[in-house]
Amino acid sequence: MQSFFYFRHKSFGSLPPRPPDRDIEGPFPPKPERSMIDKQANFGENGKRDRNTQLFDRERVRLMSKLITLLHDVPLFQDLSVAELETIVPLFAERKFKKGTILFFEGDVGEEFYLIHSGVVKIYRIDNSKEIILSLFREGDFFGEMSLVQKGLKRSATAETLEACSLYTLMRSDFQQFMERSPRLCLKLMEVTMERLRKANEKIYDLTFLDVRTRTIKTICRLAEEYGQPKAGGMFIDMKLTHQQLANMVGTVRESVTKVLQELQEDDHIAIDKKHILIKDIQAMKKQIY
Repeated sequence: MQSFFYFRHKSFGSLPPRPPDRDIEGPFPPKPERSMIDKQANFGENGKRDRNTQLFDRERVRLMSKLITLLHDVPLFQDLSVAELETIVPLFAERKFKKGTILFFEGDVGEEFYLIHSGVVKIYRIDNSKEIILSLFREGDFFGEMSLVQKGLKRSATAETLEACSLYTLMRSDFQQFMERSPRLCLKLMEVTMERLRKANEKIYDLTFLDVRTRTIKTICRLAEEYGQPKAGGMFIDMKLTHQQLANMVGTVRESVTKVLQELQEDDHIAIDKKHILIKDIQAMKKQIY
């Protein structure tokens, strides 16, 4: 039932008689209930999306666009079409980690693939209580791809953040469904896996047959190829490295690496400033390897 209210005005005398109440359900059709689709989409009464939903959609589109751009530069996904990327992007979850967070331990069962949006992650093994850094990954790099190949495969190394990181993760179960529809992705995954296996074999060879000085120079040159930026005066390695971290990559003690770095600076091959290495003549450095 609905009532009509009358307001008294100073120019009027007494109020007119109040009209009888009437049932609004008489000549008017009942108001339709909102559909479940409308409720889930957060539509208002007049069919317009509310402001929170609009903001959420814009943010979702922005994040998807950012991730698609990132995937274009990842070797594993760079051959996929835009339509395929738009299909796989929603399968990723963005996660943030503090510095010093262990993402997984050697021996853990691998179920996730990681893509770095920002930050640095080190992959390492412990051999006789000594840390050996196998790889350093940063923005645009990925790791954990072996978990995508075989179910129940255990991690071959430990992953730890060296600084605050923003990572995109992809579960094996989600990736497998997409991979079944994309033969190109299967071939690319095989290529990437073989390339990383080749680098791992090369590192084993270096640790076995090369001396500390040669291994140190080769590691610096490899870092220059992966993270080097041409600068006035040489090739600048855009990654901070302590002597201990470099020693863990070379597979030796810190004192030995410090000695080699000092000799390279005295020979004017490199310069070190605030843990950054500048290679003044990379060709001269490479000649010392072979």
